Amino acid sequence: MDDNTLTAMVKAHQAGLYRFARYLGADAESAEDIVQETFLAAYKQKVFPPAGTPQCGAWLRAILRNLFHTHLRREKRQALFINAEVMRQAEVHWQSEALVEDQDATAYVTALRQCLRQTNGRDREMLRLRYEQNLGLEEIGAKVGLAGEGVKTALRRLRAKLADCVRRRLRGFAS
Repeated sequence: MDDNTLTAMVKAHQAGLYRFARYLGADAESAEDIVQETFLAAYKQKVFPPAGTPQCGAWLRAILRNLFHTHLRREKRQALFINAEVMRQAEVHWQSEALVEDQDATAYVTALRQCLRQTNGRDREMLRLRYEQNLGLEEIGAKVGLAGEGVKTALRRLRAKLADCVRRRLRGFAS
């Protein structure tokens, strides 16, 4: 790959890859590192899809997923979603949503903020503990009075509820 191709690839896909890394659960700093590593790995390849195509985006996301797994192993962290089936579902979801088309993601972020404002009490606290303080399930459970499995189930349901709320808002419906 030459430098011009890499530059075109970065311009076309950097923002989307960063959002995808965050979607998978990487913190902001790790997401930036993983995206850089993704482009370095892509740069070393002799065969690759054209830079601005959906196939290139899917190829880069596959590289990023592998690097994200490596990052988690290196950090000795357990991710909430680490198995291959969940990662496959994340890719399917990512491709099916407007997230891929909405390059600046402004509408998505606005909708998510509005949906988060509707979250109160224990749900809000669990989100804060998980995503702001990066606590594990057992630690969160101890603070909110649930077992680790209960926290896992509650967070899964809460993420699904937020995703539904965001989808409705993006489609122009009030939730």
